[in-house]
Amino acid sequence: MPLAADSFPAPRGGDVVAVSIGHLGWRTDWALLRAVSERLGDRLVLLLGGEWHEDECRDDPDFQYCRSAPNLVWLGRIDDEAAARLVLCADVGIVPFKVEPFNDAALPYRILKYARLGRRTVTPDLAGVRTWASAVTVADGPEAFADALLAHAGARAHPDEELRDWALAQTARAQDKPLWQRLAEVGVDTRVTR
Repeated sequence: MPLAADSFPAPRGGDVVAVSIGHLGWRTDWALLRAVSERLGDRLVLLLGGEWHEDECRDDPDFQYCRSAPNLVWLGRIDDEAAARLVLCADVGIVPFKVEPFNDAALPYRILKYARLGRRTVTPDLAGVRTWASAVTVADGPEAFADALLAHAGARAHPDEELRDWALAQTARAQDKPLWQRLAEVGVDTRVTR
């Protein structure tokens, strides 16, 4: 008698695979992720790479829902090599931050990480993410967020090479160029010495 996989899950869909790498705690908009998870159901697979912080969120019912939602795959802490491969498996990256002053001022560099692999980022409307406007899709609210994710379905098979080239050019020296120029203008020696 052959083995059978009768009890192995066989969800339909997986239309869009999204990824989030980084801290999964108090900054995360668990209500948004729950609403998107419920709205898309099996049409969404969300890969969550990073430490989750029960101590910060244990009393949040939306966090508890997300911990048990089958379309949210919790992978725990991963190193950069594994995170890069994880992003390659996804259509789109997300910045799932709450819209609040602390997050509004943040500059989530995971946007550049996703872009280096030719993936755009779906994010709530936060001021800091507009620094890299060419790499993000801003979505206000769960319905718009879910629709934006679906709009990127299949992108993992066709990475955005222009976005990738742009992101690879965003080196520390290039991004800090205005600072270095201003320091030189005020008389600071900015020559690199070894």
